Amino acid sequence: MTTYLPNNLGVEVPSVTFSEDFENENNAFKGTETVDVDGNSKLNMYAKGGDYRVLQGIGYGIPMFRTKFNVNKTIKSAKIYSSALGVYDLFINGQRVGTSTEDAKVIYDELKPGWTDYRKTVQYSSYDVTNLLTEGSNAVGAQVASGYWNGGISHGDYGNLPLGFIAKLVVNFSDGTSQIVVTDPSWLTSTNGPVRMADIYNGETYDARKESDWTTADFVDSDWLQTTLSTDFNGEIKAFVGPPVQVRPELEILPKTTTVYEGTIASGTTYGAINTVSTFSGDHLVQLKKGQTIIYDLGQNVAGWVKFTAKGEAGAKMTIRFGEMLNDNGASSRGNYGPAGSIYTANLRSAKASINYTFKGSGEDETYHPSLTYFGFRYCEVTANRDIEMSSLVAEVVGSANEEQSSFKTSNEMVNKLYSNIIWGQRSNFVSIPTDYPQRDERLGWMGDAQVFVRTASYNMHVQQFFEKWMRDINDVQTASGDFGVTAPFQIEGYSAGWSDAGVIIPWTIYKVYGDENILSTCYPAMKSYIGFLKAQANNNLILSERHGDWLNVNDETAKDLLSTAYYAYSVLLMAKIASVLGNTSDAQSYSTLFEAIKAAYVKAYITDDGHVKSGSQTAYLLSLHFDLLPTELRDNAAQHLVANIKAHNWHLTTGFLGISYLCPVLSSMGYSDVAYRLLHNETYPSWLYSIKNGANDVGALELLYY
Repeated sequence: MTTYLPNNLGVEVPSVTFSEDFENENNAFKGTETVDVDGNSKLNMYAKGGDYRVLQGIGYGIPMFRTKFNVNKTIKSAKIYSSALGVYDLFINGQRVGTSTEDAKVIYDELKPGWTDYRKTVQYSSYDVTNLLTEGSNAVGAQVASGYWNGGISHGDYGNLPLGFIAKLVVNFSDGTSQIVVTDPSWLTSTNGPVRMADIYNGETYDARKESDWTTADFVDSDWLQTTLSTDFNGEIKAFVGPPVQVRPELEILPKTTTVYEGTIASGTTYGAINTVSTFSGDHLVQLKKGQTIIYDLGQNVAGWVKFTAKGEAGAKMTIRFGEMLNDNGASSRGNYGPAGSIYTANLRSAKASINYTFKGSGEDETYHPSLTYFGFRYCEVTANRDIEMSSLVAEVVGSANEEQSSFKTSNEMVNKLYSNIIWGQRSNFVSIPTDYPQRDERLGWMGDAQVFVRTASYNMHVQQFFEKWMRDINDVQTASGDFGVTAPFQIEGYSAGWSDAGVIIPWTIYKVYGDENILSTCYPAMKSYIGFLKAQANNNLILSERHGDWLNVNDETAKDLLSTAYYAYSVLLMAKIASVLGNTSDAQSYSTLFEAIKAAYVKAYITDDGHVKSGSQTAYLLSLHFDLLPTELRDNAAQHLVANIKAHNWHLTTGFLGISYLCPVLSSMGYSDVAYRLLHNETYPSWLYSIKNGANDVGALELLYY
């Protein structure tokens, strides 16, 4: 770092103020600490001499956009169309834009415009805003956060590009004329609003002292800046598809217990235990002192956020952190990362997953919830740098608004709890796309997880439009070679059996459930391209490469070439059926012939004369039976070998999740329902009820359905 200073002759000469050799393992940046300050990163460096150095950028909030305009005629109707590069909230004349219901409530779509492959597609939403406009002066405003465009969850896939907003407002008048307001460089922008930072992984930072009426026509915007035209998006802007992400008010949850603690006490473990000051049942008014911590236990893992009402001095700062469990006894040997009873966040990895709130200090209660992020949690931890009063806190469940259409109840309460956990897992992981986890720095659209779960998902909820939208994302990320990869919309490229095959399995499943051929015809070109890709990978009708294998199997590995070939055959078999449904008889015959050739190669390579399957794993037998890859005369033998494997494991399942969804259906179809029920009722590891017995209250990742 060089500074230019005048010498004794008045001539500016360079003076080195800081120099570092970054190739040196002992450079000044080693052992640094990055901390968050009002949503901005600060780097603390500690030199050997003990001096303290800081690199700190200027703090800005998220961008806000606004325009004002006059309406001079009687309004008949008005509609606004909007989208963003990032996620956004939209306002007209001081009111947030949503959809009005018959009972005079307003439902807001969250995390708009949803996650798509921004290299190809971004969605727009439309709203009737007739009741929000008035004759005279009007204003439209939007705030935009990083979201899926350039936040942590995009992993730099679309570059580190600026956020953007686009809108078109059409106002129809009673005299038959109309007025159109569109986003253009006449709009103004500012980053001096209350939302200082918002990110899917890291949460939201909010400074209530910066609240204003910036979305109204009377707001003075003389210090706002000109906007500029964004040219960063080069794909198509398409109408929103699928159910929007919304708050589910019927699922709102109040805390089961409220615990206040201060410091720790020794307990003979690594970190000790929290020093509990008081514990209350349910939600409770708490006078939280500086240095104390509140732990709210909701009793249920959810995806969403909290809405709280609290009071504090102007400038007082409160932090809320989220987690799915507590440190149980404070022992590091058990994986604890803090004292017993404190919130456990190690599984979040790099995700900050927190709310940072600065009070405006009006003397009145302040109520707030974020809207540009979400969390996966059962517990939330509240701390503050000054004394505050927490009046209430409630968890609001946020997710894609898929209509729930089923119920399930047995005489076994543990099985009922398993069903409840699966429902909550689906609620938490269906957020614009089907994700793997709702809490940590991942939340990606893993295709293997979804294809395993899609049939169950369609029993639980109406998911036709949800998967139609996601199939568009999958098709968008398909490579030129025809490979679907393993995740969408953010793509992790590379073929993997059972993951990539979701591009065929999911459309067929949705068609079978809902009887609508549209998803088949829409996806057919992409599916044909994928089969072409598989044929190019095959060697004598066998695919010898694989990637993930039977993920999470319990010491019962399945040969990866067997997995790849089995799924290759299954995708081709489904394509024959799909082509037949669509009336493509030539393709149907071609795929049927190819399937028989793959089946013959599979039998020769992996099946013995007495019905044993190579690897001998439960999954190997399940795929062979379910995918129709066995000669008819060997099916009963193979089923017997499958049961023998289960018996050898003391009547426990050992499949990874590529086999798990077929386990009980195959057993029942082959006449072994008694074995299926025995597996269902197991309470020891590995089994479905093992997690129930140990206190689980959701399925945090869809691939963990059997843990």
